[in-house]
Formats: sequence, structure tokens, C-alpha cells
Amino acid sequence: MTPAFKQRLLRHFHLMTLVVFLAVTVLEGLLRFVLAGAGLSPLIYLPKGLLALSLLLTVLTAALSGRISRAFITVIGLALFTLALGVLNVRAIVPILFGVWTILPFFFGIAVYPLLKQRWRDLRGVVFVLWVLATVGVLLNSQIDFPWAGFAFQLAGVNIVGSRQWATFDVSRLAGFSRVSIAAASHIVLLGLWLLAAGVKRYLALAIVVLSGIALYLTTMKTVTAVFLLLSLFVLLRPYIPKPLWVSVPGLAALLGFVLPFSTLIVDYQLEFDHPVSRFLFASFGIRLSEVWPMTFDLVSNYGRPLLGRGIGGIGGAQQYFEPLRYSPADNLMLYLYVLGGVLFVGFLFVYAFSAVKLEPTRQRFDAFVYMMMVTVLVQGVTGNVMESAFFSLFFGASLRHVLGLSALRTTHTPTTVPTGNHAQTVQQTSSQLGQTT
Repeated sequence: MTPAFKQRLLRHFHLMTLVVFLAVTVLEGLLRFVLAGAGLSPLIYLPKGLLALSLLLTVLTAALSGRISRAFITVIGLALFTLALGVLNVRAIVPILFGVWTILPFFFGIAVYPLLKQRWRDLRGVVFVLWVLATVGVLLNSQIDFPWAGFAFQLAGVNIVGSRQWATFDVSRLAGFSRVSIAAASHIVLLGLWLLAAGVKRYLALAIVVLSGIALYLTTMKTVTAVFLLLSLFVLLRPYIPKPLWVSVPGLAALLGFVLPFSTLIVDYQLEFDHPVSRFLFASFGIRLSEVWPMTFDLVSNYGRPLLGRGIGGIGGAQQYFEPLRYSPADNLMLYLYVLGGVLFVGFLFVYAFSAVKLEPTRQRFDAFVYMMMVTVLVQGVTGNVMESAFFSLFFGASLRHVLGLSALRTTHTPTTVPTGNHAQTVQQTSSQLGQTT
């Protein structure tokens, strides 16, 4: 078996892992219900097992080949840093491992990025099918009560929610075929933006925008609905939008995501919303300001270190099972990263946000896709932790590697001309693969 054949085999495995993970995540609510009924519940975790195997192969390939990228060194260093903090503060191996398991898609996004950049337009057919499933699932759910909504099952003595059924002021938050409404919204947004950025016929683009908008409205996820509609306009108008306007959006979103939670250190918010509409729109935001975010800072103050955070396993899902009395979802990307790695990780997110200045979304299709991923992640990160949402986390990892490695990529790649619809445009084509120097 030649080295070239091994590389092709490995690339096919990574690509298969990506497609399987995306597909299973889109259909997770339905699949959990079917597998639980057949007594095969553990199989739902097989795609994440493939992610872990893919990451292991990436690390081994890079180590054995000796071609260690800056991205590889940076990620390994930061991972070891937050692991060390977890050992120091959480002091239990199981929640630490669970914390790693929870954010595996983020690391996979970083690892699979070169392949994603190379093949993202080739995957339009698969992405379109997944977008249809995600969108139609929510639209059907508005007319039909799916049997998996609200079901739970036991695994290893732990009660696990298979598909969450919930409402805001008696308005159901529909999840479709997925596990929870926020997941359904993330699938519709990111898959829809993928298709729009990759280039589709105008009538299909219009259908994607309209149907996605309706489905997102039905999930009641207000933030991502607004972001999707605005970014859809960006796709249509991007050649005419001044650079200072679009380049400032990621930085402003990051600043907002920092100021809001960190302001609770000096302001005691007590917000009341008397009108039904204002309660529906802002009640959950008020809870974050008055309860969730202050509680998260107390968590770090009492059980961590103010400058360093708590480390992996010390926030979010891992706490829900292993530290339920201290549990905080963070509900903010900046705050989640602060708990994981203190001010270092907060600074890292600002570097990510302001790296948008390197992009050329008005001229490069893939840059437009990355830019939209960044804006979606950062805006959703104002009121969501992002890292524990499979799609958001994966695309956060991929876009992070793109913007932080952009300069090297552009100096080492040779531009080639490829057809885009009825036209041809110049794009950057890379020969770099997983684990190689970028």
C-alpha cells in the first residue's frame, strides 16, 4: 500500500465521517427514538466515535509524517492547557472526559477544515438533502405531533432526554427530526448558508431563504432567524457592500458577547417584562442577565481561578451529570470559553473575531461561507454557549482554522480557475491535507 493510497483512503474516511455525523445529527431525535425502541440506544453515539477515531488518525498521521502544522501545535497546546485546569479544579477524570466528548465536533472542525475547503462545493447534493430534511421536519412538526417529542431513555443507569419537548409562554419550540429546537435551527441556518454561498440557481436560492425563514420562525429561535435573513441579503448584495460595514460585524458581535455577561460583575440586573410580547422576546435574555451569567462567575470564583477559569469538564453538559448542584450552561460563548481557559481563551476569541479583516467574502465564495459561519457563531454566542451544539461547534472549529491560518494558505496555494454556474472564477486550490503544514 503506497503512501499516496493511504492518504486517499484517509481522506475518504474523514469525508465519510463528516457526512455521517452531519446526517445523524440532523435526524438525531428520530434516530434516538428508533434505536431506543430496538434496544440499540448506544449506536446513536457511533458518529461521535467516528469523530474521535478521525481525530486520533489525524494526530498519528501528523506525528508520524513529521509535518506538524501551526494549527496542530496551537490546538494541542490549548487542549492540554484546559485539560490541566480541569484536573486542577474539577479533580475527577470522568467529567473531564465527558467534557472532551461534548466538544469533539469543535476539534473535528479544525481537523477536517482542509478537506472541507477542498470539497465543500462537491458536497452540495448531500447538503441540499440534509437541508430539506431539517426544514421539512420542522414544517411537518407544525402540523403533526411526532412520537419522539419529549421521550427519554435510560443508558447505564442515567436518564437521557431523547428529544426535548418544550415551550415558551405556551408557544411550542419545534425540533422536527432533530433532538431540540436550537439544534434544528442550527441545521437549517448553516446548511442553508452553505448552499447559498456555494452557488445555486436563483429560484432555488429564493426557496431556500423563504422556507428556511418559515421553519426558523417555527423553532422560535429569534436570534438565528434574524441572522439568517440578514446573511441571505449579504449573499445577494455582497459585491456592493462596503468593506468597513461587513468587516465590523464579527468584532461588534464579539464585543457584545463580552460586555453583556461581564457587565453582571458590576451591575445587578433586575429586569421585568410586563407586556406579553416583551416577555416572549426578552424574558430568557433577562434570566441570563440576572441569574445564569452571575451564577457562572460565582462558579469560577468559588470553584476555579478568576484568571484561568475551571478547565474542561467544569462547565455545561459535564456538570449537568456530575456536578448538578453547580450546573451552569453559560449561555454565552465568551463566558463558556472563559470557564474553559480564563482570559487566554477570551483573548483568543477576540483574535478570531477581528481576523475577519483578512477575508475577501465579496470576491471569494469560500471566504463568504467562512464569514457567514463566523457571524452566525458569534451572534449566536451572545446568548448560547455554541461549543456544545454539534453544528455550531464544528463550523466554529473550521472557520477558526481558516481565519487564523489564512495568510500562510494564500502564500502557498496556487490559484486555478473553476466553473461556478455559468461563469468561471478564480479560487485557491490546496494540496495540503489533514495534519500537514498550512
